[in-house]
Amino acid sequence: AHYPQRRLRHRWAESQIEASEHPSIEIIELAMLGTKHERDVISLLNSVGSTVAPDVAAQHTIGFIGKLFRSKKMSLQRAVRALFSIVHDQGVTDDDRSMIYQLDDGYDLAVQATYGTLAEVECKFLDYTDRYVGQLADGESQLLSRQDGA
Repeated sequence: AHYPQRRLRHRWAESQIEASEHPSIEIIELAMLGTKHERDVISLLNSVGSTVAPDVAAQHTIGFIGKLFRSKKMSLQRAVRALFSIVHDQGVTDDDRSMIYQLDDGYDLAVQATYGTLAEVECKFLDYTDRYVGQLADGESQLLSRQDGA
């Protein structure tokens, strides 16, 4: 079920290589990842900042984390922790940083039964990441149309 996403990721990376005279090593590695684990892709996406605008890289990483959670490949705890791992990355806006802190704190408080529930944190997480997942979907559609036309 997740192989179409991996093929799409591979196509995107190949298109970036073709479009650049000097593609970065990260883009080349991304093209070569094939069916590697999603955490390897997140790590590589985090390092691509030199070839992609920092805000776009941050948005794609947030969207990818949201997509992994929605597809049940990542637990809520891992998804919130993955977001927290990028909180100080270049390209993460103040609004994003604030939301990531809220999600991290909310998760910890819900687990400790101090305040709120995990269901509330999950709802807030989905509300937050869905707009970035949507941006990923738009980018995937554009990529597919370029690949189909090529």
